[in-house]
Amino acid sequence: TDRQVLEIMDKLNNRPRKCLGYKTPNQVFFGIKPPVALAS
Repeated sequence: TDRQVLEIMDKLNNRPRKCLGYKTPNQVFFGIKPPVALAS
């Protein structure tokens, strides 16, 4: 169904990729910076 396709697309586009420097395709496409862990 269309819903299943959208769910799979969302999972794939939010999965970090080694070839993208461990950023997700969405982060690269939209220029979003990945979350950063802060050291205390």
